[in-house]
Amino acid sequence: MDAQPLRRQPVTELIAQVEPHLLAAFGTTSRQEGTVFSAAEWLQAFVTSITNEMVTLEDAVALGRPVFEDQFTMTPEAEEALRGPSAREVLSAFVEGLPAIEPFDYNTVNEYFRSLRARFKSEQALSGRQVMFPIRVALTGTLKGPCLVIIAILLGKRRCQQRAQAIIDHGMPRTT
Repeated sequence: MDAQPLRRQPVTELIAQVEPHLLAAFGTTSRQEGTVFSAAEWLQAFVTSITNEMVTLEDAVALGRPVFEDQFTMTPEAEEALRGPSAREVLSAFVEGLPAIEPFDYNTVNEYFRSLRARFKSEQALSGRQVMFPIRVALTGTLKGPCLVIIAILLGKRRCQQRAQAIIDHGMPRTT
């Protein structure tokens, strides 16, 4: 199936088509608790964020796993990103700064990510990828997916903090 018909649909129609797949896979269509969204707003933000990556309606389930489920398996490429020399430091800085982000919405989270990239570029000459990939991996277990800012606000501050801290405490792969 060509993805273009999905992308051309109004978001309300796409939501109606995706909802049964989410309910079957996750038992719910929203994980808005701890976010700035109502359940309906959360679902709309989620569906909007995955529209460009969906080829079939079933793709919503795979793309939704990182925001619906708190346990996930990292891809090998994601594990490799955590082996970078500054990955732990980046994740620690990310976790340390989270409490100050208010409100935890698109604009403030986007600005926070920009400030982290600028800080690590200035202090350690790290590229944007070297900063953002460890954060993406901690939040999703993969290097691919929807906009990281959207993922973060869909997760909410508490879940972002828990996931990144868990990687720092228990999940940093050994450097080979």
